[in-house]
Amino acid sequence: MPAAVLEMTTETARVVQTALLRASEELEISRAMLAQILGVSPPTVTRMFQGQFEFNEKSKEYEHALLFIRMYLALSELLSEPSNQVAWLNGENQTLGKKPLDLMASTEGLVKVVGYLEATSSR
Repeated sequence: MPAAVLEMTTETARVVQTALLRASEELEISRAMLAQILGVSPPTVTRMFQGQFEFNEKSKEYEHALLFIRMYLALSELLSEPSNQVAWLNGENQTLGKKPLDLMASTEGLVKVVGYLEATSSR
């Protein structure tokens, strides 16, 4: 592996990356959309799935991955059935004003969706 891949990589970063990839697959999120959510290129996401890329814990994509995992956990708490989770992400949401998946393409939208789900799941 190139030195850039190994730089700043820890076991925690590997666990986060594995959780992110599994959650994105369970939620049927395309690699292109995952790239938008993380703020990386689609080839970078492909390298993640191939095990040829690992997070730098100080990067924005790492922070976005943590937010994505929080979203997944809160959504799983609310809707246990994966098909319902997928439907919720892809459905119009009056409170959020958009489809949650579309919102998550921006940092602000990702934070908004996470906040909404966490507030709802804690009721």
